[in-house]
Amino acid sequence: MNKRFRELLYNIGIKDRSIYNLRHTFASHMISNIKNGVDILLVYKTLGHKDVSITLKLYSRR
Repeated sequence: MNKRFRELLYNIGIKDRSIYNLRHTFASHMISNIKNGVDILLVYKTLGHKDVSITLKLYSRR
């Protein structure tokens, strides 16, 4: 999966990065849109964290 991800990045001209960066970008984007109706419970469950406070601590800027 990582190899294919890197190939896709290369093909569209994006600098090489790990697939983990995609997870972080997803989480940060979703949390930044809580005010627009994104449910934090959906985000934390999607990420598989044990507790919602972990998600907020890791991905929100307070």
